[in-house]
Amino acid sequence: MNKQEVFQHFFTTALHLQLPIAIWRSPYQSEVTGIIDLVGNGKNDWGFDATNTPAGYVLQGFDNNNDAHKIFIHASIVCHGQEPLVLNPAQHYLVNEILWHKFKEVYTQNEIKNPVLPNMRSSDLAAIPADYPSMVQQAVKAIENQEFKKVVLARKKVIQLSKNQNIVATFFALCKAYPNAFVSLNFHPSTGCWIGASPELLLSIDKECIFRTVALAGTQPATKDIPLANIVWSHKEIEEQALVARYIINCFKAIRLREYEDIGPRTVIAGNLAHLQTDFEVDMVATGYPNLATLMLSLLHPTSAVCGMPKQEALEFINANEQMNRSLFAGYCGPIHFDNQSSLYVNLRCACVYANAVVLYAGAGITKDSNPEKELEETNAKMETIGRFFVFQ
Repeated sequence: MNKQEVFQHFFTTALHLQLPIAIWRSPYQSEVTGIIDLVGNGKNDWGFDATNTPAGYVLQGFDNNNDAHKIFIHASIVCHGQEPLVLNPAQHYLVNEILWHKFKEVYTQNEIKNPVLPNMRSSDLAAIPADYPSMVQQAVKAIENQEFKKVVLARKKVIQLSKNQNIVATFFALCKAYPNAFVSLNFHPSTGCWIGASPELLLSIDKECIFRTVALAGTQPATKDIPLANIVWSHKEIEEQALVARYIINCFKAIRLREYEDIGPRTVIAGNLAHLQTDFEVDMVATGYPNLATLMLSLLHPTSAVCGMPKQEALEFINANEQMNRSLFAGYCGPIHFDNQSSLYVNLRCACVYANAVVLYAGAGITKDSNPEKELEETNAKMETIGRFFVFQ
């Protein structure tokens, strides 16, 4: 079997046994990594302290208070696309032996085939979406009334599929199309199957204990005819990005951290879209903040780029007006403690996949200068990042 066939068989086996699985490819990397959780105890506690948390993969929904969307997938089996597949020796003591024997039995006996996902219910397929432009108008009025400065409003689009999608093949197509994105495919019995190509790092820690995060905001279509240096940004987009960067700086101030480097804002390309991005770096050892990632994660999520400013007021408006459950969209995901490194990405440009349908998600930052129809167009463009890889009816 080639690499893609191994991962397809890996994913099919996990789906058949309803085992938590995550497959990912980091930005600017070629290696694909997959893990399956054979612990089976349902514990989702994790942290950046490597002495307490083994290597694994984190899934966190937009809502910090929803425990069903707080998931840790143990790296019981680690797959890089080669066989044979063996238990991770560092986590052998955690593995449920019954699950391990079931996995070996199914993996060795099943023929390679497309993984079959569950169907979406007919009532969900027929659900009427919210009126997004009207929601944006409400937000602009609230901003004009000084209820908050910015809010990020999301919408979803449910589209029926013409046939069962080979989701692993879709993952590899995303890897090829978006080399600078964090491409992910995961399944958990409580959240279903999600696939994405996120442009936005939430935070990372490398081997040298350098902490990184980014402020990413402002969106416009990217074309090959216009060089990055010639892309022009409107006042609305510049202000939106400045709010996100200011939010991160205020998080640093909240923990009395003064020593950080910031680079930007600069124009970056993510798929078919251009964004403004500012990069922040902190030497955790030199500054004396060994627990910086834990402190910042509690302050950052949900970030200004997916929620708004001030956070609480924006969050209250979202909960009162969006008329949908964001689930894992605008949450975060990523590997921790792999090769002494951890990286979490905001779960953007993503979709929840069923056998008969796909649910596309996208949001737009609303400020006092927002135009409802343009914001709708922006969400459609963001949905197309993933949507164009599916065959719809």
